[in-house]
Amino acid sequence: MASEAGKKARQIVENYKRALKYLDECGELTYQKLVEANRIAGVDWSESQLRAMWEQADHILPTGGQPGGKEFLRFQMRNTLIEAIATFEGLAGKLAVSQKKWWQLWR
Repeated sequence: MASEAGKKARQIVENYKRALKYLDECGELTYQKLVEANRIAGVDWSESQLRAMWEQADHILPTGGQPGGKEFLRFQMRNTLIEAIATFEGLAGKLAVSQKKWWQLWR
């Protein structure tokens, strides 16, 4: 069971890393690119949720060194992916340690 959970955590990490790479290399963010980044990450947001975020992004002003507008969505998604990658890598590592065989428990 821990093995399956560990595999799932590692797969999530890989998906998130691919989505992060895509966001960094895709050029100007468009709605289609936002949808694609979410698809790559494996995030299951509805069309209406993504569309609402996209449309509301125009009202975000740049503050505190953060971009405004549509680029704020990229900025936020990048930060969320980076945090999630660290979290799931830690989880995968803990699950791998917990998979010791019974004869390895005394080491």
